Amino acid sequence: MGTIFVRRIWTDLNLNIEQLSPRQDYLISEVAEHVGTTVRALRYYEDCGLLHPVWTKGNVRRYSRECLETARLVRCLRSAGIGVADILSALNGSGRSPSERVAVLVARRLDAIKAEQR
Repeated sequence: MGTIFVRRIWTDLNLNIEQLSPRQDYLISEVAEHVGTTVRALRYYEDCGLLHPVWTKGNVRRYSRECLETARLVRCLRSAGIGVADILSALNGSGRSPSERVAVLVARRLDAIKAEQR
């Protein structure tokens, strides 16, 4: 299970985002489709402080490519059973780089899975 878990996260994080159009911003429905989640989940992540779309004058959310990639990471970590509060802490914490904090988060989750199997 542990090896499968790590492979799944690696595969999910290496999905080819370059298949997207070269635009720099996306509608919430486009992000949901590319990330493989729902519009409702994206709104929830926004409410939790994980995503920060820009609002247009017409009151429409527009997501940057960076925001889309963050949404993809959040979906992947959530599917691995990692909580929103832990993800928020890893993305917004200080000290190490965000990628190092996420790696520690994934390692902790893997350790928890191994402990559950014993």
